[in-house]
Amino acid sequence: MHVDAVANATHSVDTFLRRNGAEALPKEVIDRYKGHDFQAGWLVSIAGKDAPPLEVHVLLGPGFPYEAPRIALADPPPRLTWPHVERDGLLCIRSHEQPVPRENPEGVVEWFLGQAVTLVQENREGGDTAFQDEFLSYWRIAVSESGGTVGFVSLVEPKGPSRQVCVWTSGRDGVVAEDKQTLERWLGRTRKADRDKRREKFLDGALLWLPGPLVPMEYPALAGELRPLIDQAAPEARPVLEALLPRLPSSLWILLGMPSENGVCFGMVEVPDPRTARRAKGKRNPVSSGFRPGKIPGHVLYDRYLSRGSSVAKCFVQRADHSWVHGRGRDLNQERLRSARVAIVGCGSLGGPVARLLAQAGIGKLTLVDHDALAWANLSRHVLGAWAVGKKKAAALSVELEAAYPHLEDVSVHFAKLNARAEDLIAELGRCELIVDATGSWAASNLLNDLQRTTPGFPPVVYTWMEERAAAAHAVVLRRDGPCLRCGFSASGKSAMPVTDWDGAPPNGQTPQCGGAFTPYGACELAWAHALVLDTVVAALLGEIDSKNHRVWIGPGPRLEAAGAKWSAAWVAREGDPGRGELCVSREWCRVTDCDVCAPPESSSPR
Repeated sequence: MHVDAVANATHSVDTFLRRNGAEALPKEVIDRYKGHDFQAGWLVSIAGKDAPPLEVHVLLGPGFPYEAPRIALADPPPRLTWPHVERDGLLCIRSHEQPVPRENPEGVVEWFLGQAVTLVQENREGGDTAFQDEFLSYWRIAVSESGGTVGFVSLVEPKGPSRQVCVWTSGRDGVVAEDKQTLERWLGRTRKADRDKRREKFLDGALLWLPGPLVPMEYPALAGELRPLIDQAAPEARPVLEALLPRLPSSLWILLGMPSENGVCFGMVEVPDPRTARRAKGKRNPVSSGFRPGKIPGHVLYDRYLSRGSSVAKCFVQRADHSWVHGRGRDLNQERLRSARVAIVGCGSLGGPVARLLAQAGIGKLTLVDHDALAWANLSRHVLGAWAVGKKKAAALSVELEAAYPHLEDVSVHFAKLNARAEDLIAELGRCELIVDATGSWAASNLLNDLQRTTPGFPPVVYTWMEERAAAAHAVVLRRDGPCLRCGFSASGKSAMPVTDWDGAPPNGQTPQCGGAFTPYGACELAWAHALVLDTVVAALLGEIDSKNHRVWIGPGPRLEAAGAKWSAAWVAREGDPGRGELCVSREWCRVTDCDVCAPPESSSPR
């Protein structure tokens, strides 16, 4: 059926285009478009009102009619003359309104031809704005033609002013960062520096912060063409470069940074040592000529390195800085999240995945606390895999997070068990902005609660727990000046108002060992709890938690009934019948007058 649809669509397009004077393209012309596997093509001439006829190729790939056709200029201008013209003259026609209804293939082709005419008309009238808005696409084309062989990753903060940066290269790989410490940390986490230490180099480079994106005619091909860009940047740009040159670098690496309408973009240029080309021709040293070694003024070196006749190589740069990884530079909350330190106490089936989600959300500093090792039975409910079995959960998790997100500011690990004697750990927790209690241990939660009540300046705590079989999940944000955890629990850790009631339900499973009881739940049930805790932590850091500081995920009612349980009468009386479940509830965690920990208020509040 699919083959018939392709054949019928191609026949319909052929009939439509030939009726309008088109000619089928011979196979050797279609084969010029390498890497596209076009199956059919036509030469179409479109008459213009105030312009010569536009000749284009209509090309159908193997995905037509389910995928869009491509339109190419039969006689394209030189590359980088017009925007939206790809290699081999293919037009980049992208719109949210692209119609690709398979039942009307000729209508689809007609629409794309109309878009091609509009695009060419706009280009004839001038298209510098598109060159600037999509700088990276056109810079990449220029890189391929300039001989640039190094592909860079940028960790540099995407903002001015012009300044010195640190550059690392190894073969065809390059990384640029604010300083060597940041660079070494990133390389260590990604293990790039382990691949070939003989070829790697740490060099000083310069960030040249420009007022806006360059257009192709401004792309520097010669070292002397960088001078007007340096003059555009700011008064501090030239001194930054002059400070690097007395070391007589074998290559001068200049990172071009530019704010655009679509975010900050970067390009890298390599200015070669002027001595290289001159020596090959048997000429005198063009750098040191006329000066004693080590006595060449910076402004003289500036003139000699940036001489007009020296070619430069352009290199493509991919951003891997924090603001780009987390939100493509558009998430205004990232500055706050990046600077926050969050402790996750308990890195098991709840805390481990939450730690990873917090790293993905942009939390820049994590403190992982867990004394236990990963077991094989943990794998179905944990973010760590088989490679970590037998290793401390916190340590293995830190390794995985640093490898997955090498831009993280810091991941620290504590193996101590949280108890009253763990003084170093308690001191470390006190220095965090927020603590996530994912221990599943009433002893640890009770201790955290006491620490929060008795220690001035102790941070807010997000207490998290799951009910039997993860049928419901809870996250409550508590601060020192409000109600405490014990306001909702008995002294032995029994919840005053659970969502579910398991009295009369079949008992949990037992493994063939002493104390080997387990609660049967898996990744499906856990996913909701992870999302609940993640959202609560981020909202707490951003100040979005109001008086309704207790969030609850209530799982599916039919699943609860199948397990032989029911909704708790206390919950139904206070919050209403959850019905079929599958809902999230926000409620206030109230202080109670008979709480043994926090001071009672003048008037009582129900549990």
